[in-house]
Amino acid sequence: MGRAENLLCGDSCVMYIKVDDKIISDARHTTNGCTITCVCADLLCEHIIGKPIDIEINLFELLGISIGINRRQCVITPQKALEQCLL
Repeated sequence: MGRAENLLCGDSCVMYIKVDDKIISDARHTTNGCTITCVCADLLCEHIIGKPIDIEINLFELLGISIGINRRQCVITPQKALEQCLL
């Protein structure tokens, strides 16, 4: 389990992953926050299933849209939660 919060706005994301033989076999999240944070958590979970635990992800590229500087923490919060899972 990994947890991250965006202290600027109060968004939070908790990620849960299941790993089998260094491959992520399941990923789920509980996210309370803005639409961007929730969508990023969903995308992240969908993208990492079946991937090795050392996968490198750029959520900004995965989103495929431009995110303004004021909303970058919204994208990063789920990724930080995933990083906590993998420690």
